[in-house]
Amino acid sequence: MFKSQKESISFRPITRSSSIPLYVQVRDVLLEEIESGHLPEGTLLPSEPELCKLFDISRSSLRQAIQELANQGLLKRSRGKGTFIASCSPKMSLPLMRGLTEAMQAIGANVTSIVQKNAIEEATEEVAKNLQCPQGTQVLHIDRLRLVNDLPLRFDELYIIYRLCPGLENMDLNQSLRELLRRKFHLRVSGGIYKIKAILANEHQANSLLVQVGDPLLLAEGLDRDQHGYPFIDTTSIYRCDRYEFIAETNS
Repeated sequence: MFKSQKESISFRPITRSSSIPLYVQVRDVLLEEIESGHLPEGTLLPSEPELCKLFDISRSSLRQAIQELANQGLLKRSRGKGTFIASCSPKMSLPLMRGLTEAMQAIGANVTSIVQKNAIEEATEEVAKNLQCPQGTQVLHIDRLRLVNDLPLRFDELYIIYRLCPGLENMDLNQSLRELLRRKFHLRVSGGIYKIKAILANEHQANSLLVQVGDPLLLAEGLDRDQHGYPFIDTTSIYRCDRYEFIAETNS
């Protein structure tokens, strides 16, 4: 284990022969220490030169790792004082009616998706009722695990009326779905209705989101409407509530 004599902080070593970039390894080491509680809120990290020496990496790689953690709200830099642990878990503020990709890009975070299902199906009775279409209507069923800076934060299950977006199943779904629908099919999400409640993670959800079975999660169920006011996406999203906070703005 590395050890900082000045701060008495230990870190596991990184693997220089690994194909994983050095800054990603350093970021993950620091993230593990933060989430485990070994680096509690308010802890002052060793200086940049000392961290570079401990991990045997360049200052540019170190700064990239620190910047990604700062983007997640985990680290806070103070001019003349150093870098402090700002929080024990990254929180992403997400307006309810704003897409994840757009919201995260606005704060400099990187969003990726792992597509677990992408298939044309017949709408079940429940899906058809939600989308206000006949049962058996063709829908595109998409399951995606959403990651922000390589951390799993949300799992989406979507049903989209297929006649509105033929060929979508053959496109790259590792991008903003809202932007893809707007650009390729002239479909724009203009509103929706969402219901949010707390649930406890089952085994599948826990494995996908890297939490423990029984941990609290946020379940958001809703419908997205197009620019004409018609529902066209039936959405179920499950969020890690330790890394998310929603913002709801009301007008008088």
